[in-house]
Amino acid sequence: MAGFLLGAGSGVLAGAAVYYTISTTNAQSVSQIRQDLHTSATLLESSFDTTPHPAPSSLVGPRAGPPRFTETLKQRWNAALGGAYAHATETNWIALGEEAVDGVRGQLARLSETEPEEEPAMAAVAVDSVPPEVISDVVDVVENKDAPRERGDVHVDRGIKASERGITSPKRLV
Repeated sequence: MAGFLLGAGSGVLAGAAVYYTISTTNAQSVSQIRQDLHTSATLLESSFDTTPHPAPSSLVGPRAGPPRFTETLKQRWNAALGGAYAHATETNWIALGEEAVDGVRGQLARLSETEPEEEPAMAAVAVDSVPPEVISDVVDVVENKDAPRERGDVHVDRGIKASERGITSPKRLV
């Protein structure tokens, strides 16, 4: 029985020694890490200077030499956009629309006046491909061009889809 007590006692003593060693080492390392963290935080806070630094002399004033490529590109892009905007705002869109309607009227008149001997296939295809209600809508719009119209009161049908004509589109490979 004495051997049993001696073995159990020395096991407890060895376990206590290992526990004490590990806990002491852990406490010392946590203390050292806490001190290092405090020192780092203090240095970091003191490194922020709230007063603005003066700009380098290379960034102040005009730059010597030709302008940078990006600056030239920006200037040309802005000039092109400005020109497009000015053109869009200065264009008389109503006159352009009236010219388009007059052109369509002239084409319809030319198609309806052509003799069958001249281009019979082209005239038949052109007249057959335009639905009669579209032609009557266009003629009504042209004849009433001086009447005030609401925006969107004229509807022109888009015609027959390719799938309705029997044409199949290729399938996507991706």
